[in-house]
Formats: sequence, C-alpha cells, structure tokens
Amino acid sequence: MFRVSVEGPRNRTIRGRIGGALTTAVLIAALVASAGGGASAQLVVYDGPTTARNTVTAALKQSLYAIQVQQHQKIREMARRLSALTALQSTP
Repeated sequence: MFRVSVEGPRNRTIRGRIGGALTTAVLIAALVASAGGGASAQLVVYDGPTTARNTVTAALKQSLYAIQVQQHQKIREMARRLSALTALQSTP
C-alpha cells in the first residue's frame, strides 16, 4: 500500500528538513482522517417490535422483583413472630 524508506542523514537545508517533516505530518493526518471515516457512517435503526418486547420484559422483571421483595419481607416478619413465641433451644 504505502512504501516507507528509511534513508541516512543527508546534507539538507533547513527548508528541505521542514518540507520533509511537513510532508510526513500531512501523510499521517490523511491516514488518521481516512481511518476515522468508517465510524461516522453508522445509522440509527429503530425496531418497534423489539423495543416493545424489551419494554414488556423490563416491566415484568420489575414486577417480579417487587413481588420477591414483598415475599421476603413477609417471611422475615413471620420468622420474627415465630421466634418471639417459641424457644429455639429445647429444655431438658
């Protein structure tokens, strides 16, 4: 694709050194700009049925979680009341 050659030091003038550095900088900038172009070509796609399904699934999960928390609280209350009325250790 691109051929890069490494040459030894030459007796260049300052203008020649700046020109070479400028050419390298322009080449690197062009490569970076061309590599980043693919990400900007993405399109947003809206899929109604999938969004509806995900919404229903999220609502169902939230409802099941609320029921589970409520059941846990009820079981803890029942265990607390049972512990208040009965001894956990048997007496001989």
